[in-house]
Amino acid sequence: MARARIRLATTLLLATLAACGPASTEPPRKIVTAAPANAVTGTWRLDPAVELTSASTEFVALVSDPTCRGGVTPTVYPPEVKYLADSIVVTFEVDPPSGGFSSCVLGEEVPYTVGLDEPLGTRAVTDGG
Repeated sequence: MARARIRLATTLLLATLAACGPASTEPPRKIVTAAPANAVTGTWRLDPAVELTSASTEFVALVSDPTCRGGVTPTVYPPEVKYLADSIVVTFEVDPPSGGFSSCVLGEEVPYTVGLDEPLGTRAVTDGG
């Protein structure tokens, strides 16, 4: 009986330690469930530091707001992903612009990891905006 308790305690300890592995190097993803009705379509480009292969099931998009927001970093909402025969079209929505357009300074790019439901294969990944 004592050995069974020791084994159980050891198993629980190892499972806890395994869950506390090294921190992820994945870019942060802003988790928001839905874009507001007045959101605008963002633009994005592939992170040049990441190489895609036919087996890729995720990629990092550098998302920006195409409107003039005075350098304000936008909130990026989960993308719409369409799987076509020759491409995968990804469209991001970002916060609507606030204030006027008097000083036009584009905001920074926000890294967002896009998970794909299937491998990329020979398809191109394109901006739906």
